[in-house]
Amino acid sequence: MTANDESELDLFSNLISNQAELAKQARVFRKKRIEKSISPYDADSFEQKGWEVTRPGKRSSRIARPKRHDEQLEHRIWLLLFNMGYSSINASGFKLSYRREDGKLGKKQIDAFALDDETIFIIECKSKEIRGRRSLQKDLHETAFLQPFVRKEILARYTKGQRPKLIWAYATKNIIWSEADLDRAQSAGIHVISENEIQYFETFIKHMGMAGKYQILAEFLQGQKIEGLQGKTLPAVRGKIGGETFYSFVTSPRNLLKIAFINHQSLATPGGAPAYQRMIESSRIKKIGKFIEDGGYFPTNLLVNFTQPVRFDLIDNKLNADPNIKFGWITLPSLYKSAW
Repeated sequence: MTANDESELDLFSNLISNQAELAKQARVFRKKRIEKSISPYDADSFEQKGWEVTRPGKRSSRIARPKRHDEQLEHRIWLLLFNMGYSSINASGFKLSYRREDGKLGKKQIDAFALDDETIFIIECKSKEIRGRRSLQKDLHETAFLQPFVRKEILARYTKGQRPKLIWAYATKNIIWSEADLDRAQSAGIHVISENEIQYFETFIKHMGMAGKYQILAEFLQGQKIEGLQGKTLPAVRGKIGGETFYSFVTSPRNLLKIAFINHQSLATPGGAPAYQRMIESSRIKKIGKFIEDGGYFPTNLLVNFTQPVRFDLIDNKLNADPNIKFGWITLPSLYKSAW
């Protein structure tokens, strides 16, 4: 492999990792129209293509046009990743480079790509101007074929203990999925993000900010281990109420946030679990924050239901004479979506 080949295989060369640059790109994507500067001599040709001159000038003119439906979706997904707090997100025209089995270099354009120390999102955006059916068989087969090559190139850049989890997804708008395509996506480990999920994720992040990131990750990584959370033990009391075992313990939000999940009424639940929690209002969150900043606190417990068995180690039996109440150490489950 030549030095030039090595540079072509630099997967992350066209990512934005500077926070100021990310914020600048976010401002551009939040606009409802596409804007750019052109030579005044080209204004007529652009107007014939649907552009509007918004600021004429002698040396440079500013023009704009409405976003196409595909651009709208791609920008929404990019902004969602940005608002989730990802430290590196793709620039325009981002392509993943990979090495095929025959050694030849391949490239695949990706609509949305974001990474941090724990996870990597690889998202394809598909849309229609008018809602209707569209076959995604060819696209899904292409993604499934490329997955092992791309995964190999990405994970090769990390040590085994630091490898992030890859989340492959298709975000769609105005597309009615066929059952066959849904099955193809599931068999390839490709998550489907429909308009309902996009709207829910946007609303949740708007209310909760980066703290809502793990609620979204739980949708894609349920049951998978969370790196860095293994072996988190806390002093606890074990008892029984109505024949059910309970544990009482104190932990920081930082520990609970990564494993917790709230089943909101606005979120689809393919597993059949009932949705019960309304989305909290942002004004309510601000009042709660102000209350805490002013010295307030909540002397009540949070009720958490673990979806996985938890480890409980008793302390010295001499201090555990009561048959109903036991003191010991609880080890929290280190899995996404394991604390409802």
